Amino acid sequence: MALCFITTMATVILRHKFPLQNYLGKSKPLLKYAAVTITTSGKQCIDQKWRRERKLPSNPNTCGVLTDKPDYSYLDGRPSELGMGMKERLDKQREYAKTIFTLSKEMDFAVERHNKLMQEEKEERQRLLDSKLKRKGHLLLKHK
Repeated sequence: MALCFITTMATVILRHKFPLQNYLGKSKPLLKYAAVTITTSGKQCIDQKWRRERKLPSNPNTCGVLTDKPDYSYLDGRPSELGMGMKERLDKQREYAKTIFTLSKEMDFAVERHNKLMQEEKEERQRLLDSKLKRKGHLLLKHK
């Protein structure tokens, strides 16, 4: 609500061309009129706190019965054609699914590769230690 109030005040100041000195004080004598552009959408003028409390989307036009259901239906029960908005949303969801699938495969590959490299490094370190540390004396005879 505060953003709508600020927009309204800026509109009043600009529309009536009040001197800015009345609002900024006498310290800025060169500024007489403001050329300020404040743009807000209708979405921000909606009471967002109320919508968040009820777990509703911030923009009421993004989902719901009017956007998710078909525009019409046949009396005999045949499915109706998809509307343009619904078709675009389905295409976008397919693209999201493809991207998620690809990225998850890449993540699985990276995790497996990392585990494999760590295992190889561990084996190499163990092989190096085994080659440096050898049994001596009576321990060498017992081992054989």
